[in-house]
Amino acid sequence: MASMQSAMNFLKRRFSDNNFNANLPNGYMVDAEEEEEEEQETSGPSSLQSSVASITGKVFPAVQQQAQSNRQNAGQRASTGQQHSGVSTSGGGFFASLASGNPLAALKPDNQDKYKLILVIDDQHTDWSKYFKGRKLHDEYAIKVEQAEFSEISLSGHSFEGTTVDINCLRNGHRVVKSFKPDFLLIRQAARSMAAGEDFCNLIIGLKYGGVPSVNSLHSQYNFMDKPWTFSQLIRIQKKLGYEKFPVIEQTYYPSHKQMVTNLIFTTI
Repeated sequence: MASMQSAMNFLKRRFSDNNFNANLPNGYMVDAEEEEEEEQETSGPSSLQSSVASITGKVFPAVQQQAQSNRQNAGQRASTGQQHSGVSTSGGGFFASLASGNPLAALKPDNQDKYKLILVIDDQHTDWSKYFKGRKLHDEYAIKVEQAEFSEISLSGHSFEGTTVDINCLRNGHRVVKSFKPDFLLIRQAARSMAAGEDFCNLIIGLKYGGVPSVNSLHSQYNFMDKPWTFSQLIRIQKKLGYEKFPVIEQTYYPSHKQMVTNLIFTTI
């Protein structure tokens, strides 16, 4: 290795010596330079092409990978935008519910209409919910029962939106407040009695105003609040069918107690 290194140093010094170049034959260095230029011209384009191909081979995969990554990101953004637009424009979406005037529509569960609500107006001696437990209407709608007395109910009736009932009562020592729209009524309590403040004619009218179906009908409930009115309907039926087919007890009606006179025929109302 030492001898080779010394030989290389000798050649370097030898070729760098001006005297050595001067002793070369005429045209030797020119021919060598021309051959070198020809080699550069010949190998130039191919080397340039190989360099370009090398650079292209390195750059294009990176560019293609970046373009593919950009397309994937764009697809994800588009799908995310579609999801957001679906939430905002779907029929059950929050903004659509604002447009419909009911912001709570988006909070309604899908099975909101899978039950029917029955309002039972009766005292607490009878638990009506146990009679409807596990039963369905048309094998599709479950039955939900709300029970209260007339004195525990307030309401508002609308000609288009129906009747909204509010319950404010005590159950097992706790205050219970509810608001709902009944689908059906079961009335098991008299709407009017002889006790003070036991006249709930206004509630019957409000339920009738909202068109809530009932058993017995609200029309009959209203008629039965006045016993003389009810008896007058019986007299009408008797006159139509005849006494033999439709007998009723004879009665006498007075608008007030001041107009009552001795009457040997009972019953007197």
